[in-house]
This record gives sequence, structure tokens and C-alpha cells, in this order.
Amino acid sequence: MPIVVSRSAVSRANLAITAFLVLANLALHFGMRSDDSVRRRLRSLRFFNLDAECCVGSWYSTILLFGAGVVHMFMARDACAHARGFARHWLALGFIFMGLSLDEAAGLHERMTQVVRETIGREKARLYYGWVLPGFVQVLALGCAYAKFLMHLSRRTAIKIACAGALFVGGAIGFEIPAGALAMRDGVGSLRMVAFTSIEETLEMLGTILFIDALPEQATRRRAIFRLEV
Repeated sequence: MPIVVSRSAVSRANLAITAFLVLANLALHFGMRSDDSVRRRLRSLRFFNLDAECCVGSWYSTILLFGAGVVHMFMARDACAHARGFARHWLALGFIFMGLSLDEAAGLHERMTQVVRETIGREKARLYYGWVLPGFVQVLALGCAYAKFLMHLSRRTAIKIACAGALFVGGAIGFEIPAGALAMRDGVGSLRMVAFTSIEETLEMLGTILFIDALPEQATRRRAIFRLEV
């Protein structure tokens, strides 16, 4: 019998997980500022800290980005099989998401920061996260390369993809610039920094979820992402 996984079910599940992770992160940080007894109880939950390298949120984002890459590769296969065009654009998106998944797991973009700081200057607070400069250039180039691709899609799908990109880039790059100045002034453990990190991670996850939900309906068989015969 066929097993159908709908886009709406996937989106609802991902939104619920995202909400849980963000709320757990906020509860952890506010709880760690309470008395000693509360802090001791919360130490075992430190893996919910979204700003940590090894945490549940990072693991989930890695899986989410990898899943988006796989789904976009299926879109490339569908476009090629039905001669819909732009198969290479879908395939490139698949590789981009898989690359972002690898970056999320390995923190590759953080290694650019040191290079940029040494090249331009450590004293500039807005370059605390120096990787945003090459990141912004890459996003700008990608936007120019995909302008025709967006025009090829239906209006609803194009708007969803554009909004997904704005959410993801706004979180990944847009919030990093003021967060750099804030980290230099208040420190990475301040409440303001916690708020910035929470918003940043939330926007990135929401953008990825919307990317998956934005798939054209004709290629996903009436809102289904996967159909398995068992």
C-alpha cells in the first residue's frame, strides 16, 4: 500500500520542533540566571543552547538542511524527467543545501572569520563575525543567477521561495552584523545576545522549512513529498 507524506504534515512537524527548540533555549538561558539550585538542575539540559557548537538545535538544523537538499534533488530529477526545464537550477539548490548542512555540522564558515579579521582589521566590531562579507557576496551572486529561474515558476511558488531565502539569509547574515557589535560590547553570554541568537536560529530554520514547503504542487503529486510502495 502507498505511504504518502504530505508537505503540510512535514511543515507542521518541523514548525513544532522549531518552536520547542527555541523555547527550550530561552528557558535554559533564563533559568541559568536564577539561583544555584535551578542552575544545577539545568546543567544537564545545556545541549538545548542554540548558540553552542554541539547542541540539539545544530543537529536538527543539519538534518533539516540535508533533507531540503535531498528534496530539491528530487525536484531536479522530476524537472528532467518531464522536460520542465531548469533541472540544473534545482540540482544546484540541492547541492547548496547539502553544503549548508555540512557547514552547519562542521562550522566551516566560522573559519572564514579569522581570515577576514586579519585582512580587514580586528578593531571593527561589525566584523566580529567576519564570514558575513564573503557570505553576502555569494548570496548576491546566487540571487542574480536565479532571477530567471524564479520568473519561470508559478507566482505562488516564486513568492514562497523568495520569502524563504529572505528568512534564511536574514537570519544567517542579516542578524550576524549587529550581533557582532553586540558580542563585542556585552559579551556572547548577555541576554541581548541570547535574544539575537534565538531570532537568528529561528529565521534560519523557518527559511529552510519554507523552502521545502515551496515545492511546486505538480511535481509533488498533489501536495505529497514522498510516496512509498510497501
